[in-house]
Amino acid sequence: MPNSYHAYGTLEHTHGNIRAALSVIKDGLKHCPSNHRLYHALGDVYLDANMLDLAEEAYLSGLKHGPKWSKGFFHTSLSFVSYSQGHINDSRTLLRQALTVNGGMHAQGVIALAQLEESEGNIQEARKVYRDAISRYEMKRQKRSPVKKSNQLSLKKGSIFDTSALANVQEAKYSQSYSGDKWINVFKSWARMEQIYGTYETTHIVLGKAARLFPDNVSLLLKWADLHACNRDAEKARMLYEAAYRVGGRNTQPYLAFAEFEMKKKHFEDAMSILERGAKAVAKSSDGMDGKNGLARLFHSWGICEYHLGNKERAEALFEDALRVTGSEEEDSALRSLILYSISRLELSRKEYLIAQHCIGLSLKENLLPGGNAAIWKQWYMIAEKMGNQHLATRCKEQALLRWEEERDGTMSDLSRLFGGRDASAANLPGRTGPAMKEMFRQTPWHNKICPPSESLDKTWYRGAKLWEL
Repeated sequence: MPNSYHAYGTLEHTHGNIRAALSVIKDGLKHCPSNHRLYHALGDVYLDANMLDLAEEAYLSGLKHGPKWSKGFFHTSLSFVSYSQGHINDSRTLLRQALTVNGGMHAQGVIALAQLEESEGNIQEARKVYRDAISRYEMKRQKRSPVKKSNQLSLKKGSIFDTSALANVQEAKYSQSYSGDKWINVFKSWARMEQIYGTYETTHIVLGKAARLFPDNVSLLLKWADLHACNRDAEKARMLYEAAYRVGGRNTQPYLAFAEFEMKKKHFEDAMSILERGAKAVAKSSDGMDGKNGLARLFHSWGICEYHLGNKERAEALFEDALRVTGSEEEDSALRSLILYSISRLELSRKEYLIAQHCIGLSLKENLLPGGNAAIWKQWYMIAEKMGNQHLATRCKEQALLRWEEERDGTMSDLSRLFGGRDASAANLPGRTGPAMKEMFRQTPWHNKICPPSESLDKTWYRGAKLWEL
């Protein structure tokens, strides 16, 4: 049963457990010596371990055993090996070869080739790769039985939002997408590039094309809404945020994104209404998509809304509710840190300095990146000043400035931030390092060129903390 070995080995690899991944995959190959998927997984592990010769050997072995449709995946992976060896032209050739297999219907290969061109500064060539690939994909979707026009939803008031209408589609051309269709990632990658090198209009066109083909994709709708919000088109942004939470069911993120949009405009009453609606939806199923932590994030944002409206007692109750429903595992540490930080902010405003200092100390202890957040040290500095402890205030201010410089300039890599300030025993806590390490493995070798590593590992913490500065 090779798929079991493949799934288990890939899980260990994704969380950075290289030795365990190698053990599982090699054990699988002993029982299934001709399984191409296991050879591919083995090559991926060797590639991340920078054992390039062994990675190439594993991929070539899989290429011999795999069916025709799998050759595109092996050529793509071999291109990663060539790039890591410094052979950029060979890498580009292998990626183009990968797109000749199966009519070019290889989403990962399209993204890899386009991002390689982008990393080398060939933006027009990258744009051409995306455009040609999307055209092939649209033609394939048209060949299937399209959705009947009668099934399309309208934009009339009170009806369910129809994203295809926003994309200016006059008639139904495309069939519904299959579950797990990887081509949505091609659109997202293209839109990301257009946001950097293109214009608002070009990004809008790409996201509009994507919404026409994937009208129920929540993250896509949120990206489109964020684009309009940044371009100060509040009406279109609101329509898309509303569409996202209507198709998202019990997904927390659309409610949070919509509420934060309204909070930035100082529409706290509207934001509270959205958060209450989201809390009711999420509370119906504690084991849903986001679980209790999704409910905790909604309560936290709701508490900040109440604070901005002057309802401090209500804010305190919501923060306590958020802390109560937050998970108790190590991976929930960053969320607990955020809630404790907010309680400290609230207590500081009430002049309860001892309680505020206690909470900010707990926040620093809980945080996934201890000592890496300027906001925590700045808060402690303000508390120490109010308490008249000048020595402590000076030390906290020094730490706050140091962390602020690091975060602003990106001088600390994600990996050094992850282990910074830890002793040897803390670094061995798999529960704390596992989720953070997950994002650092199984990436393309040119990933850091197009996605700088200075961005925080924990975006939720920073987004939540910034809501206090509105």
